[in-house]
Amino acid sequence: MELSGILGGLVTFPLGIPAAEHFENAGWTVNTNSSLTVAAGQPPDVVLTDKKNYRGCMRILDESYSLQITHLRMEDTGQYTADINTGKVYKQGPEPTIDCDSVTCVNETCNYNLSCTARDGGGENMTYSWTRPAGGAVVSIGPILTISQRPRDAHLAVTCTAQNPVSHSSTTVSPNDFCAERVPEPTILCDSVTCVNETCNYNLSCTVWDGGEHVTYSWTRPAGGAVVSIGPILTISQGPRDAHLAVTCTAQNPVSHSSTTASAKDLCAEYSRAAADESELTGILGGSVTFPLRIPAAQKFKHGAWAVNTSSLATVTAGKPPHVLVFDLSYKGRLRFPDESYSLQITNLRMEDMGSYTVEFSTDKEQFAYREFTLRVSKGQLPPTITCDSVACEEDSCSYTLRCAVRDGRENVTYSWSNAPSSVLSTDSTVHIPQRHQAAHKDVTCTARLPDGNSSRTISPKDFCAEQVPATTIVCDAVTCASGTCNYTLRCVAGERGGRVAYSWTRKASGAVVSTGPILLVSLRPFEALPAVACTARHPASNSSRMVSPKDLCLATPPDQSLASSLSYCLIILLLALGALSAGAIV
Repeated sequence: MELSGILGGLVTFPLGIPAAEHFENAGWTVNTNSSLTVAAGQPPDVVLTDKKNYRGCMRILDESYSLQITHLRMEDTGQYTADINTGKVYKQGPEPTIDCDSVTCVNETCNYNLSCTARDGGGENMTYSWTRPAGGAVVSIGPILTISQRPRDAHLAVTCTAQNPVSHSSTTVSPNDFCAERVPEPTILCDSVTCVNETCNYNLSCTVWDGGEHVTYSWTRPAGGAVVSIGPILTISQGPRDAHLAVTCTAQNPVSHSSTTASAKDLCAEYSRAAADESELTGILGGSVTFPLRIPAAQKFKHGAWAVNTSSLATVTAGKPPHVLVFDLSYKGRLRFPDESYSLQITNLRMEDMGSYTVEFSTDKEQFAYREFTLRVSKGQLPPTITCDSVACEEDSCSYTLRCAVRDGRENVTYSWSNAPSSVLSTDSTVHIPQRHQAAHKDVTCTARLPDGNSSRTISPKDFCAEQVPATTIVCDAVTCASGTCNYTLRCVAGERGGRVAYSWTRKASGAVVSTGPILLVSLRPFEALPAVACTARHPASNSSRMVSPKDLCLATPPDQSLASSLSYCLIILLLALGALSAGAIV
């Protein structure tokens, strides 16, 4: 490096120590003559060895340890050399993070690609290794691990250890659990149904919860298994002769798949009833009300024309914001059309707003659609509506999940649930009442608080949910025993109320799904305990489950075969004991 200075000025010789290293000491020479030594410190520890030539004009900068010469003279010209000693600087390594980059499965054998990263620790000097926690054997060196696992070793875990010269840290995961989110049973919903001349067009959608990424959907006819659609949306037409036909939606990710079968006619029967319920609306004087269009998610609104009592009310055309023309001036400033749904909302309701409202509209897939509504306006505060979302029963006690909502969808509403004036169960619109809670056997009250007043409704969870949610029962259909092993056939039954019911069976202890469908087969060897299982019936609008403990399952076990097995076992033990006595082994 060549530097130039001005006579009488100053010059700095930069050391340029890398950020990952720290300065320890240095010795400076000028034209082969030692002139200065410096050691790290605050301030630096400096020893000037050439005092004759550089006293008072050599100094070391505190942070960079660079050499600076002031009051330059012509005789300062020459070659300056620094002999520098540094050390590496390392951070304490953080716990590494493992990512599942990909997983592919063929014939029940899955190949997992995992990557391990220690963020903010060690830099280039961080090394990685993978081991089996059980035996500690190293299975791979480096941040990437590719591993194959069959069903029998799916429970095995791997550990990634990240290490730098001063520390190490580890993280352990099971590839099967970490990468393989099992696809739960999908839910089929009826988005819309329109019928013309006895032929109905159904729009169905299929969804899963917590299935991980990369979930794909396909629709098939159960009878022939032919694929009729790919994707979560199915549009299907059915006439009277094929109204009984069902469709199956299969949700799949790289490691699992699950299916649900439904009849479009039965599934959409509840949609029709819900639409009928929404056709009669009640609003509160001064409040607001919304007329829902219920356009399927797969369709896009284009244009609509609204009328009130046969007179033109307004037209709306899709846009951001929507383009609206209002023809009845008494509604000026009181009509809204949300961008997402394009449903009509009337605010600041008046008594004269009561009447019949109709709309004709089109979408990108339907040229003509029609809806009709009846609006009533009340002067008082309407009580909130309560819905029973789910019921879970074990023996003679049940837990309930209830949901509360004001009827006109007003804003700035807060909710609370109570079973006594001073006993608050929840301050949310939803409340979960456990089995053993006293509220499960008493009345509960939902209170909706609005800026212009409060309203409440009181129900008995047991009686109310019995009306809304189909009761679930478990029946023991058959028990067969051979060679001490008994096979139990259990059946789950739920009343169907306006829609198809889907079933699943889970273990009480782990919550793991052991079967889907109304039938469960359980095989038990001698002296094994019967497992506690729960059957959950999923209704399109609610869930109901029944938990059965071992003592309640199949009480009428065939006594002859199970007794014969037990007697045979006791006889063997007795013979062994007698043989041991005769041999003198037992005293």
